[in-house]
Amino acid sequence: RTSLCSYGSPELQITCASMVTMARYLNLPCFCTAGCSDAQEFDQQAGMEAGYTILMQALAGGNLIHDLGYIGAGMTSSMEMLLLCNEMAGMARHILRGIPMDRKSLALEVIEAVGPGGNYSAEGHTVDNFREVLHFGQFGELLSRAARNRWEAQGAKSFGERARERARQLVATHDPGQLPGKVAEAVRAVSRRGDGEV
Repeated sequence: RTSLCSYGSPELQITCASMVTMARYLNLPCFCTAGCSDAQEFDQQAGMEAGYTILMQALAGGNLIHDLGYIGAGMTSSMEMLLLCNEMAGMARHILRGIPMDRKSLALEVIEAVGPGGNYSAEGHTVDNFREVLHFGQFGELLSRAARNRWEAQGAKSFGERARERARQLVATHDPGQLPGKVAEAVRAVSRRGDGEV
């Protein structure tokens, strides 16, 4: 209807997943978009579109999933959206790990020893291993998994408010460091070639 590319549409995601399938058949890498939205601001629509697109393209198996944090159909971006996408990408990676089917994970000896009605939480195997299967998030403070009274005691902040605070903190404190000398010179050489210099 508008001739704009709809970043949040299911049709785009089906197309990207189809491209991944074809690229795999041809043994080629594939570029997909996800974590982007048609929403004009960081809102519920943006979060919904980012979440489902990241999970869908991760499940499809794309080699390079791009456009995380883009809103307004790719015309701008949002630091809060980028942080949301970072959390969602971590969740997608966690989901893709699946459930390992090895001796340690199955813990058949523990199941036999504890039996039906027993308390697995008190078992040493559980205590030693439960953290490996939990996802705490990339920046643990962004996702709220607290009871309501605790959430209220912590200021009753929405995800958007927490993401905005974290984004400002990252911008103010992040130090990306310097590229190694040879890498920096190689980048400058490419830039000079692009500018017509030799």
